[in-house]
Amino acid sequence: MKNFIFIIVTLAALLMSASCSDNKTYRIGVSQCSQDDWRSKMNDEIRREIMFHPEATVEIRSADDSNEKQIADIRYFMDNGFDIIIAAPNEADAITPVISEAYGAGIPVVLFDRNINGDTYTAWQGADNLAIGRSAAHYARHLAGAGARVIEIYGLEGSTPAIERHEGFKAGAAEEGLTLLATAHGNWNYEDAALVADSLLGLYPETDLIYAHNDRMAIAASEVARRKGLNLKVIGIDAAPEIGIKAVADSVIDATFLYPTDGYRLVRTALAILGGQPYDTICRLPVSSPVDISNADILLLQNESLREETDKISVLKGQVDEFWTRHSAQTTLFYAAVAILVLVVGVLFLVLRTFWQRQRHQRQLMEQNRLLEEQRDAQKALNEQLAEATQSKLIFFTNVSHDLRTPLTLIAEPVEQLAAADNLTPRQKTLMKIADKNVRILRRLINQILDFRKYENGRLSLNLTESPMGRLFVEWTEAFVAMARKRDIKLAVTSDLPDGFTAAVDVEKIERVFFNIMSNAFKYTPRQRQHIVRGADRRRESRVLCQGHRSWHSGRRPAQHLRPLLSGGQGASQRVGHRSLSGQGLRRASRRLDLGREPSGHGVGVHRLDTRAPHRGADPSCHGTPDYPRRCRGRAGERRGRRPAARLGQAAAARHRRQRGHTPHDGRTAV
Repeated sequence: MKNFIFIIVTLAALLMSASCSDNKTYRIGVSQCSQDDWRSKMNDEIRREIMFHPEATVEIRSADDSNEKQIADIRYFMDNGFDIIIAAPNEADAITPVISEAYGAGIPVVLFDRNINGDTYTAWQGADNLAIGRSAAHYARHLAGAGARVIEIYGLEGSTPAIERHEGFKAGAAEEGLTLLATAHGNWNYEDAALVADSLLGLYPETDLIYAHNDRMAIAASEVARRKGLNLKVIGIDAAPEIGIKAVADSVIDATFLYPTDGYRLVRTALAILGGQPYDTICRLPVSSPVDISNADILLLQNESLREETDKISVLKGQVDEFWTRHSAQTTLFYAAVAILVLVVGVLFLVLRTFWQRQRHQRQLMEQNRLLEEQRDAQKALNEQLAEATQSKLIFFTNVSHDLRTPLTLIAEPVEQLAAADNLTPRQKTLMKIADKNVRILRRLINQILDFRKYENGRLSLNLTESPMGRLFVEWTEAFVAMARKRDIKLAVTSDLPDGFTAAVDVEKIERVFFNIMSNAFKYTPRQRQHIVRGADRRRESRVLCQGHRSWHSGRRPAQHLRPLLSGGQGASQRVGHRSLSGQGLRRASRRLDLGREPSGHGVGVHRLDTRAPHRGADPSCHGTPDYPRRCRGRAGERRGRRPAARLGQAAAARHRRQRGHTPHDGRTAV
């Protein structure tokens, strides 16, 4: 899912970048040496051509015949990251260093009209000024005749077009038989040319023709000659529509030679250089014929039509730019809408996918729930079968116990009478007592089975009676005398209990606990050792100690060995002394007994029985606890979760026992 979201976001970003990104825009810087009509015409041609190339922009700066300003303009283009520089050097010597610096910095340089010293430029474009000078000399002979006397008004000193135009005219004049009276610098402008013309005409009033290097100087010389009343011919160069051609049409000057601008060619050459396309390193423009009174009006009309078309193109260009801006905005909105639609579709897909996954998970959970319910039903059926089987076993053992109890009761009465007879020998009397005790033991085992059934059914009750514990310990211990003699174990009973000491206990249950503990004690006591049964009274608690002269396990306290015996469940089957101990009676008895420890080096098992008489109406389960007077006094004789036994009177309890076949405490059997 994360990869899918990443793909959608990336696609949207690409669409947005594609809609907003433009192609690289080239920046073209044009440095004009001056501001005149011919250069204005070239600037118009450059701007008109750049309209058809949206991948480029142009910035035109004029130096106004100042070397310092042109150097500053060229450095401006260099410092502001222009891609190419187009320049018309004002003077070759002054501008050559900065042009070489720009060229050395990796910026392409295109020169036009004028040149520099050297070849540190990328391309050059301009007319053949030598040929123009020759054409001017040839036209002067045609206009003024052979042997005509000519004054030349020179352009800017050091300017390459002025030098070439002078050299071409000088060579042509020699060929045509013209006389060059004088030459002076008019610096390409009207004012300087007027001063120079006034001086020269004052010196040479016989002049037949004035040859000026541009139309403004030609107009200035013509006006000076008219003021002086001289009728002479004037020729200029450039043929700018608003100056030169108009002056010819108005008969201010006689002729002008068309100096081609070709601004469009400069733009195309610059873009070819930037685009890595082929271009001409040196491009010399062809020389056109002179403009005189015969064609000046036509050229003016053509120029006017060209200007109107240029204006229309400018308007169309503005409209196209506006439409393109709208198109770009609409394209951006379209791509944004597409991106949003893709995102919405992606989110919808994710929502549906999540819904489908949830449905699938719900089906899986329902299937798992169904399987769990089937397993639960199967487990419930097995538990019911197991409970039924267990109940059947309990019923079987209960029935068997009842069947055994009747003949055992019939046997117990004669055995008890024989044990009490006076005509038996001591040996016979001892054997009969042993038989009587074993009969009672067997009867107790049957009662245990019946009590277990009661315990399972929740009908097992606690019958407390005041009993002499010292006498009971002695009587119960006599049952193990024969076992001790057989295993060569010295069995002794000691008691610290005062005479007449009694305790409120359930005699049957305590007797079972005692017999189970003694049986296990004999089981794990080695031969030829001492076995002591001791009764003690400490803090009104009766303690029964089974002591053997051996350590149960190295490094373990004796109480820790007896605790698993009485804990039930897993603890009843732990390995103690590398033997497994178990006993259902011990596990049941452990719920009512507490383990302690005597400070002795021998194995000691201690069982505490609270001997304080219970308060009338108190809960027997509270008897013997530290907070017995506060917690149990006055409470109803009930234990939580068990049937109340204290509510039954002694007569009702005895009657209940007789109905269930229990044996009374006097040893007689109730049938």
